[in-house]
Amino acid sequence: MWRNSSIRPELLLFAFTLLLSATLLFTVQPMFGKMILPMFGGSPSVWLTALVLFQLMLLAGYAYVYGSITWLGIRKQAALHLLVLLLPLLVLPVRVLTGWIAISPTRPLASVSWTLIFSIGLPFFALSASAPLLQRWFATTNDPAASDPYFLYAASNLGSLGGLLAYPLLIEPLSRLSTQSHIWTIGYVVLVALIIVCASRVWRVQAVPKQAKPKRDAMGAKATPVSRAIRLRWLALAAVPASLLVSVTSYVTTDFAVPLFWIAPLATYLATFVLVFARRPILSHRLMSILLPFAVVVPLILAAGQVHESLTLLVFPLVALFVAAMVCHGELAASRPEVRHLTEFYLWLSLGGAIGGLFNVLIAPLIFKTTAEYPLGLLLACLIPATAPARQVRRKPIKAARSRRDSREHWLTLGIAVALGLLVLGLAFPAARLRLPSGTLRFVGVVFALPAIIALWFRRNRVRFAAGLSAILLAGAFYSHLDRSIIARARSFYGVYFVANHGEYRVLVHGTTNHGAQSLLPQAKCIPLSYYFPTGPLGHLFRSFQGEQAKSDIAVVGLGAGSTAGYAQPGQRWTFYEIDPTVERIARDPQYFTLLRDCAPQAQVILGDARVSLANEPDGTHDVIILDAFSSDAIPLHLLTREALDLYLRKLSPHGVLAFHITNRYFDLRPVLSRLARDAHLVAYLQSDFDVTPAEARAGKEGSQWVVMARRPEDLGGLLQETQWMASLPNITGTAWTDDYSNVLGALVFTNDLSF
Repeated sequence: MWRNSSIRPELLLFAFTLLLSATLLFTVQPMFGKMILPMFGGSPSVWLTALVLFQLMLLAGYAYVYGSITWLGIRKQAALHLLVLLLPLLVLPVRVLTGWIAISPTRPLASVSWTLIFSIGLPFFALSASAPLLQRWFATTNDPAASDPYFLYAASNLGSLGGLLAYPLLIEPLSRLSTQSHIWTIGYVVLVALIIVCASRVWRVQAVPKQAKPKRDAMGAKATPVSRAIRLRWLALAAVPASLLVSVTSYVTTDFAVPLFWIAPLATYLATFVLVFARRPILSHRLMSILLPFAVVVPLILAAGQVHESLTLLVFPLVALFVAAMVCHGELAASRPEVRHLTEFYLWLSLGGAIGGLFNVLIAPLIFKTTAEYPLGLLLACLIPATAPARQVRRKPIKAARSRRDSREHWLTLGIAVALGLLVLGLAFPAARLRLPSGTLRFVGVVFALPAIIALWFRRNRVRFAAGLSAILLAGAFYSHLDRSIIARARSFYGVYFVANHGEYRVLVHGTTNHGAQSLLPQAKCIPLSYYFPTGPLGHLFRSFQGEQAKSDIAVVGLGAGSTAGYAQPGQRWTFYEIDPTVERIARDPQYFTLLRDCAPQAQVILGDARVSLANEPDGTHDVIILDAFSSDAIPLHLLTREALDLYLRKLSPHGVLAFHITNRYFDLRPVLSRLARDAHLVAYLQSDFDVTPAEARAGKEGSQWVVMARRPEDLGGLLQETQWMASLPNITGTAWTDDYSNVLGALVFTNDLSF
């Protein structure tokens, strides 16, 4: 791999230091993300915001390296950096520092940002400087590879990738957060010692006489001056895959707010840096460029068709991210400058990454009501690599014949795009008449497959190919907006919502999941629908509490459309705990839903994370607590821990009941709740109500799965007389989840059959 195969201690020192620094940098991200999830409702948006904040702190670290080396020189900067490394020891071990931060449910973006900055800003800043800094230090040594230290960037990203993959597979299942934090602190201290040794090597190196600038560096890259056009190209090539990283992460974590699925896109992204900056690239840049149109077209048509049918479909956006990042980052690796511009090169890369992430988190939610930034990123990935760096050439008069040819090319591109768009619309309306449901693979196959194949025919012309795909996407969006069943769309920090009419009832959908429905018939407006149907588990629960056993105080964690309000009785006190103000606005808007107004007019909605809000309630307040907080189909981890259960029990009256709604397509939560009940010495019963009759389905019922818990069997009233309920689960071994420990992989299933 190296020019000299003999072991070189100096090279090993710098490579291992970079590897350890990157490992620490990218294990603290999922670790701290898991720490703050309970504060912000367990939403995937917490991780997306953290991801962009990490990019900004990375930019700050790279800017510090560039500025300090430029102004101070290598030796003085090395001394300064040792002071910077010691400052994080003031806030270690890693923990959430919120004593002076006001957590606001109406300003989650600011709350998450300040929590991250105050808690891990110092150690993250110090670590983020390592990649460009150690490479630049290494370039001053006498090692044979010092003239081209860019290969160390591959070692850095290899450490990042290893840290990321180790977290969900080894660290999270085998250790508690407190243990993780202390081990990480030990690793940081070791890193400081290694960097001190690296700095000593820099101080001891004698000044090397300046040599004539080579025409090419050791890896064949041209030693050209860094012009404004080249800087802008670096910026664009870094921004597009960074934006795509955030949008793909948002896409794949819609149903999975757990570290495993946060990490997959980031690991994919980092792997591309390892591959393109290696001294001997494994994958050909030309091959990746050829594969890019094929990798992009499948996730684009799935996005256009709004398909979320299967967990296996998530592989397509990850493949697209990998290939697009390989192409863009391959262009960056090919255009890297000579060593004297190294820190500036990485500064522009980090600036591009920050711009791409900020676009997704700050700008896209303001201008798009859907996650349109995801297909937009895929389209840009097709265009950016084709943009050649600007060259200093003398301008020549444009000939009239060339002008006419260019004009014909533009009109031809426009004609192809319009034709593909019309073809999509032409296929969509017959598909609708054939009653092929939109959002399914069958609908996408009929409507989008042929136009996509035609677009691929023009893949050698990137502009024409991207224009054709854009037309397909626009036609698909136009058709979906013609769908009169969708009457409203909204987007917030916590996700994308839409309100739609389905037959004789109206439904609220968050991400890919039904969050409640209401009948459009006036006489049935207070009948709970979807998972809360009267013939389902929740209907049985409320029907069992009659007469002397009637419950007077009901708490519901998760508002949705307000479907559970249909069970409200005169004289009862109802309290809803909802983290997203957008959900409350939708539920209270009479244009969409009237369940709160008509069925529980005195109900109170408390905004904020349920655990924080419940902690402020007097003990023994509620007779029933219904846990129905889902971010799409993501697991609300912080609501399913021993500490959370202790909180619920304190807030329950002596004969109170807990009801957990655990319907989920991808995670089996029955063992999780069984361990919690056993750990707290509670009785627990389960009902899996998935046998929905056609008549019930037409009336708005959906299959569901619920677990109820109480201190004693008699607290469940007449519920045990319902034959559908069974003792929760067989005795399952294992440790109950805590705020400090959870094993999400153990709950993941690849089948929708969660019934007994």
